[in-house]
Amino acid sequence: MIKTTMKLNVLTVCICLAQQGYALEQIDEQELSSVTGQDGIVITHEVSRVKIEQANWYDPNPAANVQMGLGLHNVQIDGVSNKPIVSQLEFDVGGTSSGAGIRLAASVAPFTATADLMLVKNTCTTNPCQQAVTSLRTPGVKSNQSLGTLGISTSTPLNFVLQTTGGLFNKYAKASVDFQLKNATISHKLGLNSLILNDFNFNFAGDGYMYIDQDEGLVLSTYNENQNHYVDLKRVTDTTDIAIGRTDATNPGVNIDLRYNTPSNERKNIMRLGASGAVTNAKLAVNGNQTKIANFEVNNKVNGVLTKETKTASGYNGAGNDPGLVGSGGLHLSLAADFTNASDTNLPATMSATTLEIGHTGKGSHAIEFSNLRQLTTRAADGTLHKKNAYIDFGDIYINTVTTKTLDFIINENIQKTLVVTSPILKQTLTTAANPKDVVLIAIRGMDFQSIAAKARIISDNSLQKLNGNGGTWGIGIPIYNLNANVALSAGTYGTANKSGIAYNVMASTEGYGIDSKTGLPSTTSIILIDGQNGVHSEPVNYYAGFRNIDAFFQSDGVIGYENEGIYIRADKLLIAAKAELAIGQLPGSKYNCASGTYDKCGTYVPHDNFSKRDDVITNIAFKLDGSGELLIIPGIDPTTENPDSNFLAFDAKFKFRPLSTAEVADIANLGSYFSLTNEDIDVDGKLKTSGIHFNRIEGDLAMKAKVRVSADTVTFDNQVKLNAGNNIATPFRTNFAMSTNGNMQNIASIALTGGMIRSTLGITPR
Repeated sequence: MIKTTMKLNVLTVCICLAQQGYALEQIDEQELSSVTGQDGIVITHEVSRVKIEQANWYDPNPAANVQMGLGLHNVQIDGVSNKPIVSQLEFDVGGTSSGAGIRLAASVAPFTATADLMLVKNTCTTNPCQQAVTSLRTPGVKSNQSLGTLGISTSTPLNFVLQTTGGLFNKYAKASVDFQLKNATISHKLGLNSLILNDFNFNFAGDGYMYIDQDEGLVLSTYNENQNHYVDLKRVTDTTDIAIGRTDATNPGVNIDLRYNTPSNERKNIMRLGASGAVTNAKLAVNGNQTKIANFEVNNKVNGVLTKETKTASGYNGAGNDPGLVGSGGLHLSLAADFTNASDTNLPATMSATTLEIGHTGKGSHAIEFSNLRQLTTRAADGTLHKKNAYIDFGDIYINTVTTKTLDFIINENIQKTLVVTSPILKQTLTTAANPKDVVLIAIRGMDFQSIAAKARIISDNSLQKLNGNGGTWGIGIPIYNLNANVALSAGTYGTANKSGIAYNVMASTEGYGIDSKTGLPSTTSIILIDGQNGVHSEPVNYYAGFRNIDAFFQSDGVIGYENEGIYIRADKLLIAAKAELAIGQLPGSKYNCASGTYDKCGTYVPHDNFSKRDDVITNIAFKLDGSGELLIIPGIDPTTENPDSNFLAFDAKFKFRPLSTAEVADIANLGSYFSLTNEDIDVDGKLKTSGIHFNRIEGDLAMKAKVRVSADTVTFDNQVKLNAGNNIATPFRTNFAMSTNGNMQNIASIALTGGMIRSTLGITPR
């Protein structure tokens, strides 16, 4: 009887809507935004507790008799403080100049929820898999893996408002959205300890378009071919641990505040990241298209010209009767947005320019705020201002569940030379066992973060009084270009007690320099400091110093666990390699800081492609570190009267270099793990000449302790490195010292250290 009544009510609503649809009175967008649920339909739902045994998402699998995917098991949702969870949905329809406008408003009262995150697999009893006649379940052999426990709790209502002007999905009719997730707590638990996103905010409002595209799928975008809009990442009022007398206590609109919770319910402090202000040229697309998961874009020199090429790895997608690893579907996401700065003449008066934040967290902590965000170069090839924004593009993100032993990964020629391997196609080995491994695969292709902060300042946590300084004229740039990665996750154990953890296998690379296919501008992976004081031309000189054009590679295979002391990471295989330029100069697009007429270049601008030239380069650095290790990330603790200096981030690490095999030792060309400084020069005949010093075939073990502190005026790094940490005189820390000219290596000496300690403190004080 209840089901019949519900069907009748829905049918009645549909008939009423159909009748009303012929007589919609046209109203403008402002009037539609003021319409409330009193004019349409209001649905209110109240519940005290919700329990769900299983909610599984099955990834379309290449094998017809296998179901595999991700699941939330033992889901429980409760109200806060024994109060019911009240949800309300308001639905209104009105005519606009673009058609039928819709206003949809939803709110959910504060709640808490927990669920076990599972990698689920069902080997069906039939081929293909078929649902049982008398049950919703599909018969088969279940083999699930636990990936920990997820939790979320909210302290304020979750609110969402969507307003359209021309139907629900329309690429050419503007829509507005206001999403408010404020001061939430999201957790991931392993054993008795939890990693927490504290005071998590995802709070934004703006205009754009919502539509469905045959290639991109469901799309939310601020722009179409005709117009672009802005989205405001609105700051959120902080509600906890506010300094007495402080009236402007807010957190970023996107706030990622990493904390750590122990069995004694002690909440420790790791770090926080945040973003606020207006963004534009933003797009989120969701679909199931996996056809480009095998594509790796790499920059190589073709006939002496740096060229971006698309290389296709084998195995991911099928061909003929081979369905491939990922099958016919999965999850494919793309997300990108431009940052704004004060020079944006179209920035709405009600919005502020984008600011980014990173630093420590917890009581008495400080962080760094980045503003005046720009790309590497401000000028195009013809010398004119291009007026393009700094941006972040997460590239193509693919999420699948796969069964395999290996994955292919493609690198560029610079990384290939740094790794000293014969092929640009690397094998990512997930298991050496006889049977393939079931994993969650997260593949990232072509991620870019092209943003340099021309201005930075230290800011205080809301538990302290506000710092009023503007930070002077310094800035920081950590742009990332063309990041590709494979991340494979599964259940794992570690230690003699076989504690539960997350087994991981990661392979990733970034490229140092190239022309971005999206913007047509030079892009880089670099770590540089900026001096933006005004020069002789009364404009920022934009001096930079640091490591630029970093081609980097990272590979690690191990397990992650949560210990009482902090986050434990074991790497049974750890390979880090990079090639970079140490350089000092002015950023591309800046006016040379010398009086016009003094030299030929004075009064002109630094070329837009100056990072492709060697004019600013002091030396080249290259290294490969191959071995295994352990890392413990130790969170800080809120200061007390008895222990006022306790809130800092600490690291305790061990690394053991992989010893060369007998065959590798016999190969004089095998450098093993190495570190080198080289100079590259072009002679009068245009030929490349190289020379350098090298530390080759590094063996032994290291132990490192480090602390990172951010205070009101200084960023401090304290480091302690111990050589031959095991104090075993039979296996000292050793390396070969060599010199080279034009590729001819000359061994100078063999160095062996039975022990030793290196201590250093680096403090950066902005001026």
